[in-house]
Amino acid sequence: GQSWDSIKMEALSDYLKSVHSGLDVSCHLLEGEDILKQLDIFARNNNINLLALTKRKRGFFFRLFNPSLAQKIIIQGDTPVLVFRSR
Repeated sequence: GQSWDSIKMEALSDYLKSVHSGLDVSCHLLEGEDILKQLDIFARNNNINLLALTKRKRGFFFRLFNPSLAQKIIIQGDTPVLVFRSR
């Protein structure tokens, strides 16, 4: 069966396609050890114009010692990033 993340991503993709019918919307779920590297390679290989990510709420001490993936991509990446706040 599909993972919960895949189901949510598919629903988001369907919603974006229905709201923005004139745009070419594509959603992909990337997993692995070095996700930052995978995102960079994926963005370059697929001419990505915008990365959309969710940001999970984390505690103060966790954020202090572990910057989020979204922050790393914004700082290190060349592709614009749209960050959604997760509930």
